[in-house]
This record gives sequence, structure tokens and C-alpha cells, in this order.
Amino acid sequence: LDYIHFTKYEGNPVIANTRELRGQDYAVDFRDPKVFRNPVRGGYSMVLAVGRIIEFYHSDNLINWTKTGSFDPSINGYYGICECPDCFVLSSDDGDKWILSISSILEDDMVGKSISEKGFNTARVMQYFVGEFDGDTFIDTEKYDRPLILDYGTDNYFL
Repeated sequence: LDYIHFTKYEGNPVIANTRELRGQDYAVDFRDPKVFRNPVRGGYSMVLAVGRIIEFYHSDNLINWTKTGSFDPSINGYYGICECPDCFVLSSDDGDKWILSISSILEDDMVGKSISEKGFNTARVMQYFVGEFDGDTFIDTEKYDRPLILDYGTDNYFL
């Protein structure tokens, strides 16, 4: 309760990733949760890297989580294994904008191609999307002619 002292919860993991529970949604890469207060629904939301997509969850108590949506970065960005997602709001002259950032390990067929071919010369990039958060999931409302890149380094993660 003081944000300094914590007691390990005996019911971990609070979101299980097993073939029995997730079926076709099971992912080898199921990691990097980022929890933030949900300004629409109240409670908390979590953005989670799950293979090649991002999943969103909601909880009122940080123990019981319900999946509320997902985001596929390949629709308007690079595709590959997702890592270290974050979802946050920034103020702009046009009002508040939600940002979804994702570090990605790109698929082999994208490495070495020019940006115009939707490729990149490195196997890892950090991309971001600008849009809205409706309380359940992120919606990419601002489309660009190429993916938006925060970092061109191979091992740099935005915190």
C-alpha cells in the first residue's frame, strides 16, 4: 500500500499463458507487462507483448484481469516479435494523444530492405503509433506513409 514494500502474491501468475488456457492464443513470447491507470473505465489497464501482437487487459484490483483488446502493429508498422510495450498519453496542440510504443524484433524478410519497401537495415527497431485509448484497447488513428521510429539502435529500450 505504500508503493515501497510488496508481498509476493501466492496466486501468480495472474495472467496464465498455457496452451490449455489460451488455446490458439498461446504464445512463446508472452512478456513485458506495463500497467497504467485506466482513465476511461477506472481501475487499471495492462499492455502486454504476446508474440507478434500487443494485448490489453483490465483489472479493478491488480489480481483479476480480463482481456479487453489487442493491437497488430503490422497493419501500419513493422511486424515481428513485440517487446517492452508502453501506452501513455501526451498533450499536444491538437489535444491529448495516446502513444503506443513497441520494441520489435523484425522478421528476417524485412531486414536489409529500404524503408520504402517496409523494411529496415537492422533486426530491431522501436516504433510508435499515435491514436486513442478507448478504455479497452489502443486505436491507431493517425496513419503515416511509413512506420514511425523512435530508435534505430539494436538494443535500446525506451522506458
